[in-house]
Amino acid sequence: MSVLPTRLELRVLMPAAQAGGASPALVLAPVRGRRADSDSGDFLSAFMKNNVGGVSKQKGGQVSASVGLGNDWRASAALQFRPSRYDDRELAGAASVQRSSAAGFEAGVSSDPGSAVSLKLSGQAQRITGGHNLNAEAVLSWRALPQWQVDVVPGAYYTTGEPRYLGWGETPGDYLFGQLTARGMGAAVRSTAKVLPRLSMLASARLLMTVGDYDSTSVFQANPNSRWQNIELRRLAPSSEPPQANPDFEQAVWNLDLAVRWEIVREASFYFEYLRGQAPNYQQLPMQPADAHQGSLRRVPAADVFLLKLHCAWK
Repeated sequence: MSVLPTRLELRVLMPAAQAGGASPALVLAPVRGRRADSDSGDFLSAFMKNNVGGVSKQKGGQVSASVGLGNDWRASAALQFRPSRYDDRELAGAASVQRSSAAGFEAGVSSDPGSAVSLKLSGQAQRITGGHNLNAEAVLSWRALPQWQVDVVPGAYYTTGEPRYLGWGETPGDYLFGQLTARGMGAAVRSTAKVLPRLSMLASARLLMTVGDYDSTSVFQANPNSRWQNIELRRLAPSSEPPQANPDFEQAVWNLDLAVRWEIVREASFYFEYLRGQAPNYQQLPMQPADAHQGSLRRVPAADVFLLKLHCAWK
C-alpha cells in the first residue's frame, strides 16, 4: 500500500454572523492515507473543533473503503465515530447543549457518472445514546442530450432519541427538553439545458414532508452564577412538566426555482430567476398530532419572487 505523507493543519474559524454569537474555533484538519491503484482505495480521516474556551464543538473519525465492481460500477463503505460534543446553535447566545456520541456505518453504490444514465444509491445508520439515525438517498441522472441533463433525487430519513430544547420551564432558570422522534421524505428534480453557447436554462423543484413528535420530557436547572451554561445530558432530570405550547411539528413544502443564465463575457453572467418558496413551519394546535400529508401543503403560505442578478468574478 502506498500511503500519502501525514498532514496536519491548525486553523482558526470565525463563526458566521447568523450563528448568534458563537465563539471562534480551532480546527485540526485530517490525517489521511490512500492506495495507489485507481480501482480501490481506503481512507482514514479525523477532525477536531474546539472553541477558544476549550469546549469541544465537534470531533470524530472515519475509516472508509471503495472498490470497483466492474462494468463501471463502484461500491463504497465507511465506519464512522463521533464523540459527544457541544452545540450552541439551538440556544445561541445563552447555552451550549451536549449532543450524544454516535457510531455508525455508511454504504453506497454508483455507476459511471459519465454515461447517459447513471445511478447512485447511499444509506447511513448511526447509533446514538438513547436512539438512532437512519437516512437513505438515491440520485438518478439522465443525460438526454449532450446539452441537457435531468437529475431525480429522492430521499428519506428517520431519527429518534435526541433531546431537543422545548422552552423555559415553570421555575426561573429551568430549560425544558424533550426526546425528538422525526421522520421525513422528499424528492428533488433538477434540470440543466444549454440552449446556446452562452445561454443556459436551469430548473429545480423540491418536495419535502417532515413530521416530529416529542416525549420523555426532562429539565435542566441552570447555574445562576454562570453567564454561559454547558448543558450536559447526564444532568437532565426527568420531568412531568408539560411544555407551554405543543412542540410537535409538521413541515410540508414545495419549492420551485427557474432561471435563465446569460454569460455576457467570461467571469460575468446575468441571471433572470423565478422562485416559489414556502416557509416550512406549521404551528400545531394543543393535543393535535403531527401528520404531514398532501393537504399540509395548503396550510403553508407561499411567496413568489422574481430576481435579476449580475454575477461577476475577478482574479
